[in-house]
Amino acid sequence: MKKRVFDIIKHIFNYMGFEITRKKCVQKSNKLPFSQTIYVPRWRLKNYYALKEFGEPIKRWFIEQKYYYCLGEFPDLDNPKTFNEKIHWLNLHYHNPLITKCCDKYEMKTYVKERIGEGYTIDVIKKYDSPSEISFAELPDKFAIKVNWGDGPEFSEVVENKAAANEARIKAKMSNAIQPWNNLFYSHFFWGYQNVNPCIFVEKYIEHGSEDIVDYKIHCFNGTPKIVLVCENRTAAKMNKTFLDMEWNVLPCYREDGEVNPNVIKPNNFDEMIDVAKKLSAPFPFVRIDLYNNNSRICVGEMTFHPGCGFEKFIPDEWNRIVGDMLVLPEI
Repeated sequence: MKKRVFDIIKHIFNYMGFEITRKKCVQKSNKLPFSQTIYVPRWRLKNYYALKEFGEPIKRWFIEQKYYYCLGEFPDLDNPKTFNEKIHWLNLHYHNPLITKCCDKYEMKTYVKERIGEGYTIDVIKKYDSPSEISFAELPDKFAIKVNWGDGPEFSEVVENKAAANEARIKAKMSNAIQPWNNLFYSHFFWGYQNVNPCIFVEKYIEHGSEDIVDYKIHCFNGTPKIVLVCENRTAAKMNKTFLDMEWNVLPCYREDGEVNPNVIKPNNFDEMIDVAKKLSAPFPFVRIDLYNNNSRICVGEMTFHPGCGFEKFIPDEWNRIVGDMLVLPEI
């Protein structure tokens, strides 16, 4: 009877966030388990060892399984017709070394300068080969620090007040991000990342005041810009993601993770954006050129060869085929 009473009390306290034993009651830590803080997402580590164990066939197996999981369809990777199928076909078969240079977020800046000149990339303040080299003392009060072969908050940190930032935590994050299994290649076997040499680099902070940073993602097919995805209102629970053609007409399709803004404002320098995208995309069957328009200055954020990881959910579904028809695959 006493044990049953104790178990009930223990359950109540656990629900309230406390850990109770027969000797003491302490509040639980909000920290995640250690394994969940460094092996995230854990499938990258699994793919890292699966490729070593099973070789090249694991890539196709993973793509087929993830494709079905995300889109409810089994992909035809031998005779692709939809946009997502063609993105995976290119990833498996089209290995232009320039893709590696452009997937590398540090080396991409060199490619941009070579193609369209100076002034279109965010300035680099410092480059490091190891997190132990990072010194906040030599950095400005505001900056962004990143690892060149990743994407998202696991691989980057925006510092708006150096005095309030946790230098040790940022170094630990960068240390984890440059480990071999955290190369974005092992997320979905994106070939372009496979041969990237990791580094840590610090970029100049983009001042934008209270204004939203709008992202213009120009989809280029065989060197021709055809679709732009405009991402706005990033702080909202569901940001605006609006597809438009090159005449700035809103297209009758959308992504399930975004809201359509029928009144999205066309930037004054959109023609220059198209020209930038056309020049950068010229060597590739497909690439998405992601641009920012900061005080009328166009900045290339990144070049993406597999939007939505090749599992982009178009609504209605027919747009997966419509967009796919825009892409002519090269002869291999």
